[in-house]
Amino acid sequence: MARKTKNVLLGVIIIILVIVGGIFLQKYEEKKRDQAIVDEYKPIVEDFMKDNFAGVNSVEFKGWKKNPMDTIYLSGYVNGKESYLFDAPLHKDEDGNYDSGGMVVSKELNSLNIN
Repeated sequence: MARKTKNVLLGVIIIILVIVGGIFLQKYEEKKRDQAIVDEYKPIVEDFMKDNFAGVNSVEFKGWKKNPMDTIYLSGYVNGKESYLFDAPLHKDEDGNYDSGGMVVSKELNSLNIN
């Protein structure tokens, strides 16, 4: 009886490890896809900043995060001044494609707006 219990317990542990491993692999693949989206979007954000704000010479990206609503926020600042902050949201539409619904900028950066 003890041998049978050990085999059942070993089987349950293996099943749990396979499930947990699958979840971690899925999360890793999702993060990789999101990073590819961010890398594709960075030049678009940079062009937008240069086209719509006066005197923008450089755009530095601090990082990105994804909220539970599947919106990716790409954040950074311009011209090496951390007071010129921006957040560029990428919203996922019904087709699974991402688009920007606008940009959030700091008061200091907004003062450079040419539109």
